[in-house]
Amino acid sequence: MTGSIAPVEAVLEAARSVLRGGGVRVVDLCVGAFWTVVRTSAGTGLASTLRGEAHLVGETPVAGAGRLLERPVEDLLAFLGSDSLLEASVGLATANALLGEPAAGTTLENAAEILVRAGRGRRVVMVGRFPFTSRLGKVAGRLAVHDRGARGGGGPGRDLLDDLGSA
Repeated sequence: MTGSIAPVEAVLEAARSVLRGGGVRVVDLCVGAFWTVVRTSAGTGLASTLRGEAHLVGETPVAGAGRLLERPVEDLLAFLGSDSLLEASVGLATANALLGEPAAGTTLENAAEILVRAGRGRRVVMVGRFPFTSRLGKVAGRLAVHDRGARGGGGPGRDLLDDLGSA
């Protein structure tokens, strides 16, 4: 994508532009089983709570957990690029709190419409079943759906890794 920036970088840059005015602080934060919400003095943001199923004893999935309200908004925003899924959830909710309006260059569009358009005639791999799965399957050249619930649990199977490599 010559001449353009990655979507995550575009979101981060737009959120950082709100912070340049100064004075934005974290007001409240809650990480729940399904949703993460961050309320700042600039607005409130919501994100799905992403989590890995494996949690090893001694690992901290969120740096500074229990003291996040004391941290600068910039620190929470930086979590968006974290390898920790829980931190990334906090980062995305923080970005959403800062972005009252869509970032420049973004559009408001249903994700299913984007996937159907982008997947037409192509190999598509999807993790999880969604209401638009059958519609996507009709236009994709090949659709592989990996639904952990249907397999009975566990980590990603060899089939998923193979499918991702060929998509």
